[in-house]
Formats: sequence, C-alpha cells, structure tokens
Amino acid sequence: MGNPLDGINVLDLSQGVAGAYCTKLLAGYGADVLKIEPPNTGESTRRLGPFVGDLPGVDQSLVHLYLNTGKRSITLDIQAVEGQEIFGRLAAEADLIVESFIPGTMTNIGLGYEQLSGENPGLVITSITFFGQEGPYSGYKGGEIIAQAVSGNLQITGAPDREPLMVGGYFAQYVGGQAACASTLMAIFHSMMSGEGQSVDCSIAEANTDLLDRWGIDAVLGRGEQPRTGMAHHWTYPTQLYPCRDGYVALGIEPAGWGALADMVGDDALRKPEYTGPDRKQYHADIDPILVDWLKDLGKLEVFEESQKNRMSSGILMTPEDMLESPQLQARRFFEEIEHPSVGAHMYPGPPFQLSASKWIQTRAPLLSEHTHEVLVGQLGFTESEISDLSVMGVI
Repeated sequence: MGNPLDGINVLDLSQGVAGAYCTKLLAGYGADVLKIEPPNTGESTRRLGPFVGDLPGVDQSLVHLYLNTGKRSITLDIQAVEGQEIFGRLAAEADLIVESFIPGTMTNIGLGYEQLSGENPGLVITSITFFGQEGPYSGYKGGEIIAQAVSGNLQITGAPDREPLMVGGYFAQYVGGQAACASTLMAIFHSMMSGEGQSVDCSIAEANTDLLDRWGIDAVLGRGEQPRTGMAHHWTYPTQLYPCRDGYVALGIEPAGWGALADMVGDDALRKPEYTGPDRKQYHADIDPILVDWLKDLGKLEVFEESQKNRMSSGILMTPEDMLESPQLQARRFFEEIEHPSVGAHMYPGPPFQLSASKWIQTRAPLLSEHTHEVLVGQLGFTESEISDLSVMGVI
C-alpha cells in the first residue's frame, strides 16, 4: 500500500505550531520531512509546555512530540555562510521548503525562492506568517491571541453581554497549518504536472478570517456589527450546553426535532403551541429551566445516546478520559501509542482525515539533531573531519 506523498522531499525550516502541523500532515502521508533546527536549542515548539514530568528539555515538550511525528532532524545554522551552502545543496534536491521567518529573511541570506528556483525550477517554497508576505503589517509579530483578534474570531466568540472569549489551545495556528498544507499540496501538484514551482504565501490571520461565515459576509455587505451569541445559535433553539449529572451535554435541536425532545423530557409544558413554532427561542427563559431540571439527574452518555436514537443532534462535552475511552474513536483506531526514547510511551491523536488506499504513518518525533550525521555523510558526502570542523564552528 503506497502513500500519496511518497518520494516528496521536504525541508522544514518553520518555527512554531502552524508550520510544524503543516509538515506533520505531509509526513503522515509519506513525505520525507527533514526538520532543520538551530543548533543547541532546536526550534521553538521544543520549548512549549506541557513537558513530560514537568521537566523542560529539548526532547520533553508534548507539543513538540505531537507536532513532529514522522520527521527527521538536523541542526544547521543557516545564518552562517557554511550553513547556507549546506542548505543550498539540500534545497537543490528538495520538492518543498516550509519556512516561517519574517518576510524577506530568506531572500536576504540568499535562500529566497527566486535564488533557489534557478537551480531547482520545480521547487515550492511555502512561507507561513501571521500577516502574510505583503502589506503594512507583514513584518509585525503575531501570536495565538493576536491571530484570533485580528482575524475577527474573538469578536464573534463569547456571550453577548460579556467580553470576547479566546478559543483554547493553538486553534488559530492549527487552522493556519491546515491552510498551508492544502495550498502547498496544490502547488506541489502543479509542479508535478508542469515542472513549474512557485512560492506559497500563507497568512495565519487570513486563514482564520476566512472562517467568519455570515459575520464576514455581513461586514462585506455593510450590515454592521453582529452581536455575539455565546453558545446559542442565531436562529435554532435550543443549541447550547446543559449540565448533567456527570458533566455536560450539547443539544442542537432543529425545528423538526422539537416533538422528539418533548417526548424525551415528558413534560407537556413543552407542547405549548408557541413553543413548537420557529420563534420558540424568545421563550428560552421559560424553556431552559424545564430542560435543566430534566437533565440534572441524567448521565451525559445516556442523554447523548437516547437523543441520537431519536435523530436529535446532541453530543457530550468530552474530557480527555472520555476521548480515550470513546467507542467511536476506538473503532476508527484514532489514538495510537508511540514509544519515544526520552519520554517513554504516550497516546497520540491520529489524522484529521483518512484515505481508503493509503495508510497514515506516525512514527516518533526525532531527537534534536538525531539525523545530522546521517544527512551530511550519507546524502551530502561530508567527511568525519569536515563534520567535526562544522561542529566546532557551531554550524551544526
């Protein structure tokens, strides 16, 4: 069983979550991803907590271990002339370079697209930054909360009478990584079909602005600012989270499902004519207490399974333990245990999609500089003496 990206050689210079996630997806379906990291410290995800045993270290970050499965690692100082020469030799044989430096950095050190594509015309270079390669903000620093704010997503998240809320984790950067992966695959396909490479400009902020749905459309059409709706849907009710005996359950009851919900609750008050129509949301102050009282003694799985049997949209608020024990995720073999020499065995999430004719590959993340000797000697033909000199100079 082959993989769609077998034979694709990737040089990953990126720092941070978005670039690492982009190349993780590529590695998972067969690409040979060589992670090129600064000597001694490695790239920035190695310094992101949480750390195994709460002990920071270059091979201890759980974020790094997850984001860099299936890759190889070398250390190389591309600011040094010797490092630039080595990188140039690797780039001559690469299909793709992924980087996340301040716009213009690669060109300034002689490693930009125009410079490298002269020797390798089919080369694709994907640049992932918070604001893109052009525009007045292109050189500005970003971050997770910055991306969520400038993309407009903070404006639509949270209760209408409270301050905006940030989505947890590295949501915006994962969105940017997925956008970078999709656009990169298009560029690689174009290169394979035509022999013509190109540069890919992925703005994390724009990738997230693209998710605004009706709020973005309303802004374009000049309809003004739309209020936040919290967990509620702008027209369907009930669509929100309710407490149960052992956690929370999410209900998303469409108009056609109201009768089935009333049957489950067993309260005739829910059958009032005004509650059964499309305008029931205006009566939420009367309906919510009925639903809360009904749910308080029920288990979340019980509500979830019974409501789904009645074709009502629902789901439980998953804890990490719930996800590991989920029969759905177990049936799809989503989690996989991977052993790592520094941190032992841990469960890792699987791919965001599955292909019927290709298998997702997820081997452990590399140790810092684990493959430097292998690449320099085996691929580029350096001698042991030359490698020793490069090490003394701090190039590798």
